Amino acid sequence: GFFEDDYWYQAVTNQRMKGFAYWNIGEEKYFKNLENDAEYVCVLYGHDFYEENQEYFESMEHVYQNDAGFIGKVNKK
Repeated sequence: GFFEDDYWYQAVTNQRMKGFAYWNIGEEKYFKNLENDAEYVCVLYGHDFYEENQEYFESMEHVYQNDAGFIGKVNKK
């Protein structure tokens, strides 16, 4: 999602997800951090980042899904 979504998520879950702000660290490092340090990811549809990486995100097992997006289980290498 957008950075506002990220901050909202951090506030609601009381988690600070350093290393996951792809707009600051770049996509390559984001995906490396995701595969190494996360089990699940919240994906929101309708965002450029999702659209550009749709094949990757859609390859995940969808644990929960609605019209806004899904919770996906991160694929481990």
